[in-house]
Amino acid sequence: MYCQIPSPAFLFLLTLLATPLHAQDSQTKFILDLPIMEAPYGVNNGFFAYRQFSPGMQASMNLAKSVTEAKVYGLKRLIKPEKGASPEAKIGRWAGFAVIHLLSDYVLMYFPLGEAWNHEEWHRAVLTQNKVSSHNDVNDIPFGQELIAVSHLEDAALAAFKKNNNPDYVRLSAAGIEGQIETTKALQKDNFFCRMNLPLSLNYFFSAFSAIEYVRLCAEPGADDLTIKAEEKEGVNVEKRDFVGLDMLSWIYDLSRPDEPYEARGIHPSGTGIRRYRRTSDLTGEELGFLKKMGNLQLVNFISPAMFFVNSIRLNKELRFNFSGFHHLTSFGYDLGGNLFFEYKGHKIFGAIHNYHNLQNSFLGLEMQLIDRPLMIGRIPFFISPALHLWSQPAGQEFRTSEASVGGRAEAGISIKLGKYFRPYMTLVAKTKGWTAGDSYLDEKVFARFGVRACF
Repeated sequence: MYCQIPSPAFLFLLTLLATPLHAQDSQTKFILDLPIMEAPYGVNNGFFAYRQFSPGMQASMNLAKSVTEAKVYGLKRLIKPEKGASPEAKIGRWAGFAVIHLLSDYVLMYFPLGEAWNHEEWHRAVLTQNKVSSHNDVNDIPFGQELIAVSHLEDAALAAFKKNNNPDYVRLSAAGIEGQIETTKALQKDNFFCRMNLPLSLNYFFSAFSAIEYVRLCAEPGADDLTIKAEEKEGVNVEKRDFVGLDMLSWIYDLSRPDEPYEARGIHPSGTGIRRYRRTSDLTGEELGFLKKMGNLQLVNFISPAMFFVNSIRLNKELRFNFSGFHHLTSFGYDLGGNLFFEYKGHKIFGAIHNYHNLQNSFLGLEMQLIDRPLMIGRIPFFISPALHLWSQPAGQEFRTSEASVGGRAEAGISIKLGKYFRPYMTLVAKTKGWTAGDSYLDEKVFARFGVRACF
């Protein structure tokens, strides 16, 4: 469920504060990314994902990211102050940018390809992977609605899902915020490595702010008022019900109770169906304390110069870098770490350090990716992007174990330049058992993604 927290008035003030009062340099562009297929995700169960239009984590992120970049680029070109303009003119122009940016983001929140749609599609990707049919209510344009659901699910399907794969069921609840954090990282990578210099800081800030407020809200007694209100509004109509209600309450509840049958949740207050939604009163003191800790750790997602329109830190003509922190809720607890964006003499490198945690233990992981390394095959220009991710995570994705399980993920990405703008691409991934942000598979898997980028 997506929860719209900041008020329009607050967003307007934030937009003004987070809007640059100087023009960026002239190296601006944007990327349109059209995902075509992910296999086996898209072809499993008779093309189940396509039949219910559940594009998957990376596909929905790339679509939403493309809309964001194109929109912000267009606004920047439309309102960018002219060279030599007076300070008053520059302030007026960027104030106009702030207003239009705010209004367009607020409207897009309730339309497909906006942030709420992307948030819900990450939930749905986990459901689809586990053969559970669902509906993204953002596709119904729920303008002004406080809570937006993933609906049209059967209690029996959710019960079977939890019984057969509790780690995935836990990941299901956290996947929406996972999508927001990963989308911010993808935008920052585009901005840094492609030198777009788009003023995206408001998008970064709002996404991080809405995530931290959502997690914190779920640990407060006021969350129960929203849950009761939603249950009363839905009544006996099972189709209208969200899959979990307020995401983080279900996340910590199922994380801490891997063996509890789904039916133990009890009967819905209407008397029809299972009481899917959790309340703070359903949690133990330990669980509630852990959830409050998660809300505080979400502050790490604000750590980045990119939050303040510093898209690149240049040390000399050949070396530049940037960095960001991240805090993810996972299928076993959480992942706390940092990203490094680095370019030296045209060599583009992305790296990350991961510190995985369950209730009482921590485990380490390292990640490295080479970005768009040019490769000529005959007269045809290719670009390769190999990546390697190694980790130690809690055995069995368990919340209370001290045992570790070692694993890894290898990725080979290749694209070809066709004409001035187009770059068809293919990414091949092989992974062991384990959680990785942006992959909907917790088990060992070999899979591929195909699509086309248009780089303007």
